[in-house]
Amino acid sequence: MILAVCAPERDRFVFAGKSLKPDPQYNAEDGERMSSSRRSGYESLSIGYLIIAFAISIAIAWSLADWILVVPVFLLEAGVFYAVIGIYIRQREQDPKAASSSSYMIFWGGTVALVGAIWLLNRQYPGNVPLLIVVFLVWIGLFAILLSLPRLRQSGG
Repeated sequence: MILAVCAPERDRFVFAGKSLKPDPQYNAEDGERMSSSRRSGYESLSIGYLIIAFAISIAIAWSLADWILVVPVFLLEAGVFYAVIGIYIRQREQDPKAASSSSYMIFWGGTVALVGAIWLLNRQYPGNVPLLIVVFLVWIGLFAILLSLPRLRQSGG
């Protein structure tokens, strides 16, 4: 059981010794915190793209008269988008904290896209579930290896 104390401290609350006020992203270019305008720019871009992606997935499902396709098509579109955004952020930022954020986006974007692709492949070619599970596990394993490489280089091992 975790006990936590919530006490007001000026204009924010402290929960178990930590502020509940979210910290903005770290900006590696000037060593300062990322401005809220850049963060809100990514959020606005994401919201706009996801609305369009949802509309496209509805149009595809409607044209094929198979409404369950809304979900895998949307997963595929959203996953690819977040993986691309993660790659863009990784190329732009050189700070380890920003690289961690981009790794998170690349991993989850790729994973969501892979789940959508597996769903579509299983619908097109039923009976291949074991092979699709193997593909998913290989993806998770490869990404775990790729994420551990920078830590191994830093530790000298």
